[in-house]
Amino acid sequence: FFEPHPYKVRSESVLSIIRCSDKYKVEYLHRRALAHLLAYDFPTTLSGYDGDNSSTDFGWFLGNPASRACIAAVQLARQVNVLWVLPVAFHRLATTDKETIQKILHCTNFKGHPTKLGGNDQIVFLTCSILLTRLELNAVSFLHSADSNPNCAGSTKCTAALYDYMASVGGPVPLKLCDSAGIWPDLSDNCCDKCYRSLKAAHAVARQEIWNELPGVCGLPPWPELEKTKADALKG
Repeated sequence: FFEPHPYKVRSESVLSIIRCSDKYKVEYLHRRALAHLLAYDFPTTLSGYDGDNSSTDFGWFLGNPASRACIAAVQLARQVNVLWVLPVAFHRLATTDKETIQKILHCTNFKGHPTKLGGNDQIVFLTCSILLTRLELNAVSFLHSADSNPNCAGSTKCTAALYDYMASVGGPVPLKLCDSAGIWPDLSDNCCDKCYRSLKAAHAVARQEIWNELPGVCGLPPWPELEKTKADALKG
């Protein structure tokens, strides 16, 4: 018996059921499996991305930069035409590490599921890795915002704290850049309250703008169109 979300299920089971239910047109199983894996592990909103509502063990596999599970999801998304999965999937895969890139490009199998990226998706993966690395500049642009903050009460102390992090924060996953670097506790300790609040607000705006760009980076329609496609696919 295949339980609905939020019951816990194994990711390889979900992949199998999505593929089989699509092939044999078992609509209720198809919707249930999509809700488990693709609606929660690969969300279409930034709040969903930041949340933790997954009912699968997929997140454990996604911790691996060369995630075979993520590649399997990309291939399945192409096969059953659930394209809203792809922006977050490629964002998770994006890397500038040569060894990891080679592993992703040469990956062929995840627990019996094919994971070989097609030629077009190899190009999308490499393009995302390049473009998302550039977007990291947008992700850390908020670190400059306190320079011109007329309400700053910390003077040079705030500016010095920001400069300390400008050179240390980097990577090809801009949505998680600052949280991964663990900068917020130190900024809270070393910046005045007004600058800290301003930084948090500017960071939130930068992340939303990056999120809005993800579909275009993958050559897909904007999020509202992808969300409509997802809603139609999950309709009972």
